[in-house]
Amino acid sequence: MAGSSDDLCSMCLSPAKKSSGICSRETCPSDFPRLQNPFSPSHLAKTLWLFTESDFATFVIPDTAFGIFGALSGPLLSENHHPNLFQVLGRLPAVILWNWSNLLIFDLANQQHPESVLEDKVNKPWRPLPSGRISMAQTQHMILIAIPVVLVLNYYLGAWEETALLFVLTWIYNDLGGGEDGFVIRNTVIATAFSQYNKGSLRVATQGGFTVKPDTWCWLVMTSAVIATTMHVQDMKDQKGDAIKGRRTVPLVLGDSKARWTIAVPTVVWSIACPAFWRLSPSLDLIIDF
Repeated sequence: MAGSSDDLCSMCLSPAKKSSGICSRETCPSDFPRLQNPFSPSHLAKTLWLFTESDFATFVIPDTAFGIFGALSGPLLSENHHPNLFQVLGRLPAVILWNWSNLLIFDLANQQHPESVLEDKVNKPWRPLPSGRISMAQTQHMILIAIPVVLVLNYYLGAWEETALLFVLTWIYNDLGGGEDGFVIRNTVIATAFSQYNKGSLRVATQGGFTVKPDTWCWLVMTSAVIATTMHVQDMKDQKGDAIKGRRTVPLVLGDSKARWTIAVPTVVWSIACPAFWRLSPSLDLIIDF
C-alpha cells in the first residue's frame, strides 16, 4: 500500500523505495535528464510549446484556417453578408490563441500518464516529460491551474461552450480510455473534437456574431467525417510507440499496407464529395473576375 505523497516518485507518481527515495519502476522517467527551475518564464514558455508542438500543425493551423475562411465566406457559413477582410484578419491572433489554449489542455492531460511518457520516449523523446523538463506531479498541478484559466479566457474570446465540450471530450479520450479502446471510438472522439475546434474558431473569428445555419452544421459534420476516416494517417509513423502502449490503431490492427488503402480511398472520395457539397464547378468560371 502506497504511503504519503512524500513516498511517491515526483516524476511518475509511483511508490518510491523508502530506503532510497528512488522510484520502484524499472522504466521510470526519472531516469531521464532533468533541467532545473522548470517554472522560470523562459523555460515554462518553451515547455508549454513543446507540449503542443507536434499537434500544432494538425489542430491549430487547420482549425484556425476554418474559422478565418469561414468568417470571410460571409452568408455561406455565417449571418454576416458583407465581412470586412481586415476586421476578420484582425481576429487571427484571437483564433490562434483559442485553438492553442484548448489544445494545451488536451496535450497536458494526454501526456501526463506514465504509459504516455514511455511511449513518447520512443516516438517523441523531445517532449517535456520524457526529456525531463518537467515532472508528472508538476504537470498535474499545471492542469489544475490551466483548466479554469483557459475556460475564463475562452469565455472572453466568445466560445466557452465549445471549450467546455472539448474538456469533456478530453476526459473521455484520456481518462475513460476513449483513446485506447480501438480506432473506431478513438477516431470518433477526435472527429467530434474537431467539429468543436472548427465551430469555436468560426465563433471567435466572427466575434460570436453568427447563428449555426443548416449548411454550417452540414459542413461541420462533413469536415469531421473527413477527419474520422483519414486521421489515422498520423498513426503510420507512430507504430512502434503505439505498440508499446498497446494501442489498437489502424496500422497495427489491419497492417501497414491495408491501412494505407484506408487512407487513400477516403481521400479520393472526399475530394469529390466536398466540392460537390458546395456545388462547385470545375470550369474556368471559378476564376475571380477582377
